[in-house]
Amino acid sequence: MNILIYGSGALGLLMGYFLEKENSVDYIGKNPSQKTYNIKIGSTVNTHTFNIKDKIDKKYDCIILATKSFDVDYAIENILKATKNTPILTVQNGIYTEEVLLSKLDKTLIFPIASLIGATINDNVLDNFMNNGQKIGYFLDKQKAMYFAQNFNKCGLNTMVVDDIMSEKWWKFIFYCSCATINALTGLKSFEKSELEFSSKLSREIVDVFDKPHGIDLDQIADQVIDFASKFKPDVWKASVGEDLRKGKKTEIEYLNGYVVKVAKQIGKNAPYNESLYNIVKILEKTKLFSKLV
Repeated sequence: MNILIYGSGALGLLMGYFLEKENSVDYIGKNPSQKTYNIKIGSTVNTHTFNIKDKIDKKYDCIILATKSFDVDYAIENILKATKNTPILTVQNGIYTEEVLLSKLDKTLIFPIASLIGATINDNVLDNFMNNGQKIGYFLDKQKAMYFAQNFNKCGLNTMVVDDIMSEKWWKFIFYCSCATINALTGLKSFEKSELEFSSKLSREIVDVFDKPHGIDLDQIADQVIDFASKFKPDVWKASVGEDLRKGKKTEIEYLNGYVVKVAKQIGKNAPYNESLYNIVKILEKTKLFSKLV
């Protein structure tokens, strides 16, 4: 396949590194450049060069949208100006991207991915620190989703097709807001009883604010998230919000805990636990304290 990865951050480049084994892969970034990284996967390190372009100049079989959530609107506008009827695969942490695409694109062309693959870039090292696979779904075209998954698996990206992908996206959204943001702020890698109680309060607020979006039972998903968190014991965990804070960069918190707060206010509800985490992250974005300490 001819694949375009729109977004040249850690996850996008890592996915492209794997996909280049069986496909022709191009990359879009804010500035065209040739970047060489040491790709660290477990104890193995390989050097790889990525050619990054700044515009879409040919037709692709699919586009993997791998920008940060705050760049999604701009990226989608550029993609739809440059190409039509091209399948778009989304890998963002939140649920915002799919909402935007559903308002602009035919459902047969949208394929959400819920990824538990972790990657970060430090200096010239692209570190694949977590690889718990990913799930790809569809709104109408299951055969195409199966085709993508088959290709990804052949390249070494562990990918499963699921029928109810938005439940998976909500699972990841709740997990991120209730657990990963805590990891980002504290470095905590496993959750004992006291941490789980706080995470449960965060997840319950999300259930209360969003109720049952599109008929999805968030109450059950929240229980699943907390159960997963009680057993989740990774050797390394570097949530993206924390990585961005350490680098003095803008985070995606507006589309995570901040999105919970925004929707709560729109419907006249409160989400004090999520708002507390959101405010702390926004203050740290402003002071850049993490980047001074680490």
